[in-house]
Amino acid sequence: MTFEIAKVFAAAFSALALFGVALSMGRVVSSGLESIARNPSASGDIQKFGILGMAFTEALGLFVLFVILLILFAV
Repeated sequence: MTFEIAKVFAAAFSALALFGVALSMGRVVSSGLESIARNPSASGDIQKFGILGMAFTEALGLFVLFVILLILFAV
């Protein structure tokens, strides 16, 4: 029973990384909108890099979710 509790705690602490992913995605969008507001002529480049940043951040979130599922069900 102790090992099961340890698995749940490990998954819960790993889930804190998902909170970081959510914060960084918000930061990417916020910074992108602020940059477009300051320089509307560069909106195309800013949008491309913003989407790329969101994709990398989302990939990190999916990786963390995969690790959490491995901790809970495969170990």
